[in-house]
This record gives sequence, C-alpha cells and structure tokens, in this order.
Amino acid sequence: MTVLLDVMSERISILVKQDHLAQLANARTPLEAIAELVWNAFDADATTVTVSFTTNALDALDEIRVTDNGHGIFHRDAKQLFGNLGDSWKRSKRRTDGGRSIHGKQGKGRFKAFFLGTGATWNTTFRLEDGSLYDYSITGDYATLNAFTVSAPTPAQGIATGTEVVIRNPHRNFRSLLEDEVRLLAAQHFGAYLTEYPSLSLIFNGERIDPQVAQARSTEVNLELAMPDGQTLPAALRIIEWKQETDRLLHLCDDSGVSCHSVVLGPGLKAKGFSFTAYLKTALVRELDRQHRLELDDLDENVKTLVQAGRDTLRAYFKQREIEESSGLVARWQSEGVYPYEDGQLGPVESPERQVFDSLASTLSGHLKAFEGLDPAAKRFTFRLMAHALRENPAAIRSLITEGLNLNKADQDHLAAVFGKSPLPQLASSTQVIRTGSFFSKTG
Repeated sequence: MTVLLDVMSERISILVKQDHLAQLANARTPLEAIAELVWNAFDADATTVTVSFTTNALDALDEIRVTDNGHGIFHRDAKQLFGNLGDSWKRSKRRTDGGRSIHGKQGKGRFKAFFLGTGATWNTTFRLEDGSLYDYSITGDYATLNAFTVSAPTPAQGIATGTEVVIRNPHRNFRSLLEDEVRLLAAQHFGAYLTEYPSLSLIFNGERIDPQVAQARSTEVNLELAMPDGQTLPAALRIIEWKQETDRLLHLCDDSGVSCHSVVLGPGLKAKGFSFTAYLKTALVRELDRQHRLELDDLDENVKTLVQAGRDTLRAYFKQREIEESSGLVARWQSEGVYPYEDGQLGPVESPERQVFDSLASTLSGHLKAFEGLDPAAKRFTFRLMAHALRENPAAIRSLITEGLNLNKADQDHLAAVFGKSPLPQLASSTQVIRTGSFFSKTG
C-alpha cells in the first residue's frame, strides 16, 4: 500500500492579477455558475452529480454543494489544476477515460464558484494505482483568488472516489436556485448532453433532472453547412420543445452535445405558441471555443454562419410545425362542433377567409389560456362572431376578441403584443379586398 503521510499541505499561487480572476469568476446567472461545476464533475467521469442547498434558521441560503462520484482530483495534479490558468489537462484530451465528450479546456470553470460565495472548498477522494483511497481538500477565498491552500492527503474514511464542492457565505440569497423553475432551466442547459448520455444522473435540490419529462417534443435535423472558406461542414440541430414557457436559446455544442456557448433568439424568429431550446452540434464548435471565438458571435464569420444556419433551420421547422398544429386544432374544433365553416360550402371567397380564420384562431389558442378555456357553446359563439367579423368588418377583430373573451389587462397586453408581431391584421383586412373584388367580378 502506498503511503502519502510524508506529503505536506501547501499553498498554490497563480501568477495572474486578482482583478482578472474576479472577471473569470463572473457569471450571467447563479445557475450558469453552478453549471460550470457540474460540467467539471461530468468531465471527471461522474455518473451522478448532486446539487444541494442548505438554508439557515431565517430560510436564507447558507451553503451550496455540488457532489459527484467521479474519479476525484489526484493530489499530485492539484498544483497543475489549480495553479495554472488556460492550461487545463482537458486541452490534451478530447474525451474522458469513460469515453464521454469533455466540456471545458481552459481551466477557468472552478472560479465560477466564487460568483456564488466568498469561500469554496473542494473535498476530494482519489484512488492510487494500488487501490488505496485518500482524502484531502483544496480551499480558496474570493478575497485572494490567486491563491489556494491544499491540505495533506490522509487515508480515506469512505470506499468511493468523488469530489464535493462546498460554497460558503453566499454573496446574495439567490432565491432563484430554490424555485421549481430552476429545474426546467437545468434540463434545458444539459438537455442535449443528458439525452446523449441517458445513464447519467443530475440531481438538483432533491429531484433528478430528466429533460424528457419536461419535453413536449424532440427533433433532430441533419445539416450540411456552407462555411465562409468554401468547405461543407456536417452538423445537426436538435430542437427540443418544452411544455412550459421559457427563453428561446440556441446552444452551440460540440458533436456530443456539450454546450460551449448560447445565443438568445429574439423576436425576429417567429414560432408562435412554441417554447423551445435548440442545440446546434458540430465538431467545429470545440475548435472555436478553444480559440475564444464563440463569444464574438456578431463578428466572427464562422460563428455568424453557425448561428444563421440555426435560425434559418428553426424558421423552416416552426413554419411546418405551425401548419401541423393548425391542422390538428381545426380537426379538434370540427370534432367538437365549434368550427364555423363546412368543407362543402367553401367558394373562392370563403377559402382565403377560412385560411385567415385558421391562422388567427390558432394564434389565439397558442397565446391566450382564456381562449382554450371556453366551454364548447361559448367557443362556438366566439368563432361565429370572428368569422362574421372577417366577412363584414375585419378591423373589429381585435376589439371583438378582447370584449368577447372578457380579457384581463395582462391578457389584453399579451393580445396586443401578438397582433404587433403578427401579419394577421393585414391578412384579415385582405379578406375584405378579396370579397369586394369578388363582388365586382360578379356585377361588372
């Protein structure tokens, strides 16, 4: 048995200024900071990662713990791992010993712990070649980010390897970490990776994160991208539709689904009624990440090409999904006996009018809960009023819906936003033009 009792504790220094390290410790959200620690755990070949929180007597956040069953941190590697910046062991490896894709390669993820609290300790257990297990800890403080203290290793009390990161003295209460919504956000962030490796477990505040439970639908589209240098790049876009409303994000991932950067998809991408996250997967993302080019998504031509390809594919995908959803809704409304048109009674005027009605009704169904909550009789009456307004006075559609559904202020604002982003008012007005043209063609 190898004995490490002669190894002393030591202090590791990083030859980088405190203010630069403080910038590395910054994160957009507390979940983003925790995600970096979770990625480090998966990169250590952990199959189970647990994120837990301790609160004090005042119900305020007291400690944050990220625990894993990975291979731990070898004591001989601590100085290299915590003393070097931008020289991570992951640079020389594409996959973990277990064959999984590696997330980070810059050696910066550990600093995200200090976005959450003033102190952090990595309690770790590792196994030597002879099978013996040892414990030790690595401790850092926000006030001195350029120095870590490494304790001497001692024979382990337990029987398994792994690491637990304990974050103390939170900078703020971070109440969002204790809310139910954070599990959905975690499912979205790790969605592609956990789908790629379904045997892995991520447990967040007592509940296992299962992207499929929160998913309404998952689709993968294979792509061949024309890059600025004239080369063709194979890629895949996984589109996950969620059951709950969330921000629309496009994650740029390596070919195993490890997210290296995300882009917020603004209102320019029309996908009415759909809540989704997209993951563009290609090997090029890993190289762009290594070169620190992903953050330059507005400037780097390769990154711009990837983002635009994601947007274009999503537009085409959701255009088709809207057609599918609209057809399904119409079929349901017909079966419920609330649909105001009969297929055998459609002439040259009624056909485009019905198309506008379908688009309008589908949009409202996807955006207003009050609309779908109507009983069949009320819905039938509302539909008939809408169809009548399309024929006689299209400009009155919005006020008719607002008053007919007795919408509260929030739903009225939502309806105004829907109409503000939608071409439906113009389409509705066009039905009057079609009907007028039809009248003159009959009487001229």
